[in-house]
Amino acid sequence: MRKALDQLSRPDREVVALCVWAGLDYAATAEALGIPVATVRSRLSRARRRLEKLALKNLEQDLEPAAAERQQTGDRHEAVRPGRGNGKGPW
Repeated sequence: MRKALDQLSRPDREVVALCVWAGLDYAATAEALGIPVATVRSRLSRARRRLEKLALKNLEQDLEPAAAERQQTGDRHEAVRPGRGNGKGPW
């Protein structure tokens, strides 16, 4: 999640930090940043959508090497040869 937060724009990170982490309401966040309340709402909405996408993307990237490693070191006894079955049947 930290990696995803680092990928947000600074204005979006600021709104997330104040609204989500500090627990400020929209009006207090707007006052702290010197921006309209409507801007706080739109930035927070955009930041939440972006965070979700980035977090999923980063998670997939982090899991890919592990999946590739498992595939390369898999158990050969469970492999199925094309046209020959799995070695347990009558064919």
